[in-house]
Amino acid sequence: MGKPVQLKHAINDLLQNIRNNSKVDIDDIKEIFKKNLDKRVLKHVDFVNLKNGVLKLRVDTSVWFCELNLKKTELLKILQEKFPRVIKDMQVFIGELREKI
Repeated sequence: MGKPVQLKHAINDLLQNIRNNSKVDIDDIKEIFKKNLDKRVLKHVDFVNLKNGVLKLRVDTSVWFCELNLKKTELLKILQEKFPRVIKDMQVFIGELREKI
């Protein structure tokens, strides 16, 4: 059996581990989208933010809004497997694109 550890150190280590596993790099999310969506779709998608477990995406027309919503369940499942407890939902809305994937 290992060396005894003070409870406060064990808790600090646990919290640090949770924080490290809760961080998501937007580039990792973009890679998942690139692997799972057609290039013509990606031209019309922009990441807005990831806040409180909700990934927000902007598309430029209602056509791409419908297309992305059709793929939402599949994409969300992949994202949740890659980032458990971090991404809970995905919201898509229509607006002017600022930065394409």
